[in-house]
Amino acid sequence: MFGPSGLRTVQDCRTRAEGVVVDDVAGVFVGRGAESARLAALVSGPGGRVVVVHGPDGVGKSALVARFARAHADRFSLVRWLSADSGVALSQGLADLGAALGPVAADDPLGKRAQHAFEWLTTHSGWLLVLDDLSVPEVLAGLARRFTAGTIVVTSSRATGWEGVPTVAPGPLAPDEAAELVTRIVRERWPAADLRGVERVCEELGRWPLAVEQAAAHLAHTRTTPAGYLDRLAAYPARAFTARDDAELALTRAWHVTFEELAHSATACLLLHVLAWFAPGDVPREVITAAQDPGGRRGVADAMDLLAAFGLITLTEDTITVHRSVQAVTRTPDPARGQRHPGGIAAARHRAFAYLRLRLTGPPDPEAWPTYREVARHAAALLDLAPPEDDTAAACGLFDLVGSYLVRQGDTDAAVGHLTRAVVSGERVHGPDHPLTSLARDNLALVTRTVGSEVDRRAAFADHAERTFGPDHPNTVSARSNLAAAHDAAGDHDRAIALYEEVLADSVRVLGPDHPDTLITRNNLAGVYLAAGDFARAIPLHEEALADRERVLGPEHPNTLMSRNNLAGAYLDAGYPDRAVATFQAVLTDCERILGPDHRLTVGIRNNLSVALRL
Repeated sequence: MFGPSGLRTVQDCRTRAEGVVVDDVAGVFVGRGAESARLAALVSGPGGRVVVVHGPDGVGKSALVARFARAHADRFSLVRWLSADSGVALSQGLADLGAALGPVAADDPLGKRAQHAFEWLTTHSGWLLVLDDLSVPEVLAGLARRFTAGTIVVTSSRATGWEGVPTVAPGPLAPDEAAELVTRIVRERWPAADLRGVERVCEELGRWPLAVEQAAAHLAHTRTTPAGYLDRLAAYPARAFTARDDAELALTRAWHVTFEELAHSATACLLLHVLAWFAPGDVPREVITAAQDPGGRRGVADAMDLLAAFGLITLTEDTITVHRSVQAVTRTPDPARGQRHPGGIAAARHRAFAYLRLRLTGPPDPEAWPTYREVARHAAALLDLAPPEDDTAAACGLFDLVGSYLVRQGDTDAAVGHLTRAVVSGERVHGPDHPLTSLARDNLALVTRTVGSEVDRRAAFADHAERTFGPDHPNTVSARSNLAAAHDAAGDHDRAIALYEEVLADSVRVLGPDHPDTLITRNNLAGVYLAAGDFARAIPLHEEALADRERVLGPEHPNTLMSRNNLAGAYLDAGYPDRAVATFQAVLTDCERILGPDHRLTVGIRNNLSVALRL
């Protein structure tokens, strides 16, 4: 489609200027002459070019790049805009590019479509790829090494780590530019507005573009004068807030003024707080509206219109976009303000999980892939943003389904992350033996067997558990115990012993010496000592494990009977057949009485006794 014929097509180069949809970039884009000239100069000339446009959120990075892409589209054989705020989003964007280029189909697996995009970009020249909101310099370095005949422009809030890559760093607007931006936005909706003093509004907000746009939307919608707006802004002085940078501080203050106006609309407030947990761009409107009962959809539609009027979201016919800075402020607890109470924020997060889960009405079969594709990016955002200890049943189901979809798409790294979260949270929400938890665990095992050994899988799970819950959480201790078992099964007894010794100490400290998991770990460590031929440590520890189980569980508990069997086996392996036979005979008698002659443990011990009698 974009081969030797030289057809020039702008694909998905959306001119979205930091929270304001721009059908005609020149309509709201002001200033930035020096930055635009520098960007144009850096990508001029033959061969490949890589440029990073960096700065704080709200400075207008995406608007600058979007204007450049639109103004210079005729210079490129292909222009493509990809969201790069997560690995899932970038992979999906490359896959969509591959499908657009043909001949792969849109319903082919993600890996196949993305690979076609890679092949096309490496064999063609003169294209422009925009990676929006990329925060990992290593990703850019890898792409730049592979794609040497085109141009890559990155937007990022990260200022460092781009060694060897030229950068453009837009700052606040000039005073006249900031005033012009407000004037254009307000006059479009309120032609007769009295804008005397607008320069003071812009200065109070540091002339940061997104904050200035936020103020302009407020002026236009509420018919407030600049003086009136300054009075309201004074109620939220800069010293009352903490922020990463001046741009975020300005936006936070402007947002608070707007939020006061929204207070009368509980639906709008709740909707904004739910949207704060999605990925910044392109939330399908259907995700929100389909989750409402028919009587509530009108109210949600009105709430969307209100949020859009205040410049907090951008609406198209099918999608909702929220700027990431607005989302960050919305997610920040402020107990004095309604929905921003920690409990309200958690409730909104739970709704976000529920809305996305409801969108997935069936398994990730090919006919459902388009729906899963639109949900996956937002599930990835929640995976990064939402605290796992607060996951709901809907969260567990969402991560399991999206993880299974990503497996089918060939994105195994992302799949492991989602499925691991489904297992870890499922064990907490449903219990370790619940069918849904078992299903998620099976799905995780299925994919990890394709990307590494059982040791690798359990190591990844243990690392994830430690990052998620911390080193002293019971889930982490359990995951490390499972890793030790994997090393034992693989024949690496030294590593298994070292891990089990650490896990036993952690279990005693975290869970207590009499906890069932502690008893199991002590028994398992004794078994590995035995497998390694260290009888001097194996037999005493088996005896200790048996004594503990008799004391804690009672002499007739199946685990206690198992410990007696294990001790008999240790006697046998250590060269004490008489002691082994006597112990096997005694425990066999008790098993037949307590469990019955056909129980699997009884049968196993009977077989062990037969072996011992033959020696």
